[in-house]
Amino acid sequence: MKRTFLALLPIAALAQEMTGPTLGWSPTSDGRSLQAIYGVAGAARLGPVVAWPEEVTGISVSPSGQRAVALENGLPVIVDLATAQRTPLTGATRADLKAWSPSGTALLLLDTQSGQVRTYRQQGRSFELLEEVAFAADAYAISDDGSSILAIAGEELLLRTAQGSSVLGRKTAGFTFLARSNTPVFTDGTDLVIGANHFAQPLEAPVLESPATGRILAIDRAGGKLVWFDAEGVQLSEASCHCVVDHIERLGTAGTLRLVTLGDGPAWLTETTEASQRLFFVPKAESAEEVKQ
Repeated sequence: MKRTFLALLPIAALAQEMTGPTLGWSPTSDGRSLQAIYGVAGAARLGPVVAWPEEVTGISVSPSGQRAVALENGLPVIVDLATAQRTPLTGATRADLKAWSPSGTALLLLDTQSGQVRTYRQQGRSFELLEEVAFAADAYAISDDGSSILAIAGEELLLRTAQGSSVLGRKTAGFTFLARSNTPVFTDGTDLVIGANHFAQPLEAPVLESPATGRILAIDRAGGKLVWFDAEGVQLSEASCHCVVDHIERLGTAGTLRLVTLGDGPAWLTETTEASQRLFFVPKAESAEEVKQ
């Protein structure tokens, strides 16, 4: 597949200036700029805000791999956040909705005008088109191998596989796949459902993520409480930022998520591995002027 360089010179220069580790990249609320998070968990700082070119919009950072999907002049491209290299996605003409798989190895794009869904799977350094199918819904999740899709359509939670579509349950705010598997994970009332097994969970209508193999993170957006489970439904640990979580961002680093909060507080991040789970914050930058092009 042809590869070219996107005109993101400030971002490329920023990457070259890094002398230590980075926890990832966080887009601004308008999706027109990017901010690096330098350091390690517990000792990190926010870098300067770097502007994207005018023709690049709608950035969605992957859960891992230091990459993002964005629109360049309206066409979806994969962008390498460290080098600013971009790769067009085969067959993609629109992407009104973008959904990464838990580990960032698969991607789903929705064209709302046609109702067409295109799915892609990582092959080496590129993403290859797997399927184009008419499957209009309100929200989606895709498994890491790209073969299974969860979707909210009306008041139902649907599972689509190569064998067809089936109804798993009622509409829910919390649904995903267990990382590195095709096992659906969702909430049903006060239950956490992993595959076909139901487990009690303490949060009301949490958002669900699977940042690492065999790990599930439930997030109460209203109160900022987090609860981690293993793949057997056993509660491992909990934490709280005591804040209102507006939404969750992927940062391009495996296991690391940002809780984007309402208000003028620090940047809250979570780190999930098979060995540990923690919540920590990055102090607000004293100044973060946009780099002009």
